[in-house]
Amino acid sequence: MQDAGRSLAEATAERVSKLPDHSELIEAYYGRWEEMSNGAIEGTVKIFEELQALGKPIYGLSNFSAETYVTARQHYCFLDWFEGIIVSGEDKLIKPDIRIYELLLDRYGLNLEDLIFIDDRKDNIEAAQSLGITGIHFTSPEKLRQELNKLNRL
Repeated sequence: MQDAGRSLAEATAERVSKLPDHSELIEAYYGRWEEMSNGAIEGTVKIFEELQALGKPIYGLSNFSAETYVTARQHYCFLDWFEGIIVSGEDKLIKPDIRIYELLLDRYGLNLEDLIFIDDRKDNIEAAQSLGITGIHFTSPEKLRQELNKLNRL
């Protein structure tokens, strides 16, 4: 629900009220969120850099809490490389809801036939494909590179 716009404070309070004996652990989840991040997938960041060098515009469509996204941007400079981005927690829509893809298209004036949507969840890709957007199921940077090469994007 945080990815759809619920505040971290509200989520934490709701859980603590249900499990008061575990309040310390529950409060640590978002209180220490930065420490739990797995970090960037360096091979994917490298592909991002290569696409930028080729002059390919890249847009983001992310299920992300508005609050944790702010923190993530402080740690991952590549989050500022997008030409534009939709953060679900800010716009209160989450993938695979078709409306979030439509919002991206409308907000940035994008054409379906120009897009490739990359995601690690098949249901998110299927939603994009239902609109006519080409999709790539992300499983590794190496496979992503192969797929982008097949599509003549790298």
